[in-house]
Amino acid sequence: MITPRLLANRLNIEYKILIWLSKCNYEPEHYTSHFTPIRIPKGRKIRQVYKVSPALKKVHKGLKEYLEEVLPANGFSFAYEQGVGIEVAAERLSRHPLLVTADFVNHFHSIKLKQVKAMLIHHGFSDRVAYIIARLCCVKNAAGKSFLPQGSVVSPLLSNRVCEFLLDPLVIKEFPNAEYTRYSDNLYLGFTTNKVNGKEVLSKLDVIASTLGWRCHKKKILPYYRNQKALGFTCNTKPNIPKKKWLRLKAILHNLANCSDKDRSEQERRAKEYFKVEEDTSLLLSIEGRVNYWKPYLASARATLVTTYLEKLKEIYG
Repeated sequence: MITPRLLANRLNIEYKILIWLSKCNYEPEHYTSHFTPIRIPKGRKIRQVYKVSPALKKVHKGLKEYLEEVLPANGFSFAYEQGVGIEVAAERLSRHPLLVTADFVNHFHSIKLKQVKAMLIHHGFSDRVAYIIARLCCVKNAAGKSFLPQGSVVSPLLSNRVCEFLLDPLVIKEFPNAEYTRYSDNLYLGFTTNKVNGKEVLSKLDVIASTLGWRCHKKKILPYYRNQKALGFTCNTKPNIPKKKWLRLKAILHNLANCSDKDRSEQERRAKEYFKVEEDTSLLLSIEGRVNYWKPYLASARATLVTTYLEKLKEIYG
């Protein structure tokens, strides 16, 4: 069993610094020096994330690498895991007569320090080491609540493992006949018949979430005869780009590739807005990344068209 000193050695950090950092995250007068809250726009709402100090960020990176080795996934986490991803998750969501979906409100911030600690103890860590790791990875707000901060490199991994420990067994037990897929905080239940009472399913998911201190929202009941939109795809028969998204993507690429020099700045502004290009990030690289992401899910004619637009844009911006 790993001890606090062995943990410090594993993370290549002095033991006294490791303990000091964990105590800083507990004392309100100190923890803000390691977790800086940042409010960023999310549509009409504001999302709070945290910027982690360089010293603590180094520890989080080491913890992520270590915990990935000793905490295996249970097979139901498809986000932030090696060997799986959104493509695998989207394929699992296809061809269901009924798809029921929900996700959690402020998911990372809903996961409490005591839940992280309990998960680590479940996997064999001692009470003290589990507490130190949880304390290092959680932020404490002014109200005295300790939770996983969004923005830390280790939070997605811990979020998955907490869900695998606390949430997934409850969902699987309640819905043994459904194909269960979780993509971070997005839950999907695929049923082999559309005769299942979708409202009852969502009601049971609400009860499960509330027992963990979490809350569901964005709840949907999607029978086969409607567009089963999930993870940005239309998943009725196979993962496919939704029609409106395809038309918008095609229009943006067409206008940017064929506009005059006079209109180029306006078309670039629209493209940056659509592709969510951050400041100091290449527009061409952002477009190329998005196009390459969607190409496997496009019909051959559409894939050829976007490739043609991309080649033209490379000539313009290359």
